[in-house]
Amino acid sequence: MAEKVQQKQDLVDFNKQNKSKFSNISEICRQKSQDIEMEENDEGQSDEICNKKLEEINFGGIINRGTIENLIKKIQSNPDKITYNFAMKRLTIKAIKEIAYSFTFLNNLVHLDLHIELNEVTDQGITYIAQGISQLTNLQILQLYCGWCKVGPIGIHNLGESISKYCQNINHIELYFSRSDQIGSAMEQFALLVQKIKQLQNLVLYLWENKMNDQQLQILCSGLEKCQKLSQLTMLLGKNNIGEQGVQSLANSIKQIPKLTYLELDMSETNINGACMNYLGRQILGIQYLNYLKITYKDNPQITQELRQIGQMKKNIFHTKRLVQIKY
Repeated sequence: MAEKVQQKQDLVDFNKQNKSKFSNISEICRQKSQDIEMEENDEGQSDEICNKKLEEINFGGIINRGTIENLIKKIQSNPDKITYNFAMKRLTIKAIKEIAYSFTFLNNLVHLDLHIELNEVTDQGITYIAQGISQLTNLQILQLYCGWCKVGPIGIHNLGESISKYCQNINHIELYFSRSDQIGSAMEQFALLVQKIKQLQNLVLYLWENKMNDQQLQILCSGLEKCQKLSQLTMLLGKNNIGEQGVQSLANSIKQIPKLTYLELDMSETNINGACMNYLGRQILGIQYLNYLKITYKDNPQITQELRQIGQMKKNIFHTKRLVQIKY
């Protein structure tokens, strides 16, 4: 609790310190689209975009002193889409604060693509990102890549609160949290996050190799089944400790989503068997509007011994005349 209170106080202090930090902003004229790559020792490149209208921006590289501040002065065009590519850049908490604060100037943003994976991002870092996202009231699409991090329940809770309260137009979310040891314990927060987003239509959850077990997957599924407007669902659950109970819970939840048309599941290197797959197949047959299905279950030794059961499941689904891919 003390840590949570401190994080909130840090956010208040951060906003006070930066309230007028970028008051002198350059005037931007018109150009439809521009990509920017802010690479190390290439600070001059940002000068080239002055006096241009930017609707799509892509920048990344090393964050040196003033990099974000200087760039923000150049992107006051309110682009429709922006990509931050700061994967594996040894981001400090100060750098994450600067990235989050830059969202303040993007109030027309529709699509945010943020790559901060392969950095030691903690709950505090994600809380700053969440605070920044709360400024993006027109946001419709969020892609957040945060694998190999140290984010846990507090960070996911704060992210969910910001999205659900302030991003009322969001309908497409992609969350990439692979190989993050604390993410398995945050399934309750993930479940709350997805069920609170009332307009959610497209959801991608990349939860590969997080030591997730059946009970934790069941908690996540309790939130999924409440996403009644969801039409596309992609879940990458490979290299987790998932077995029969987890798959049954997943299958039952998926069946409760009435408008689902696209389903992609990756359960490679888990503990599922042929019986799990048959149960999943029977539930999938009950999804009325499903027209695309892809299931991947590579390197599951129990399944390779039960290919006959898998073949029967494929046959039953193919009879529905739907587009189906089942790979092993």
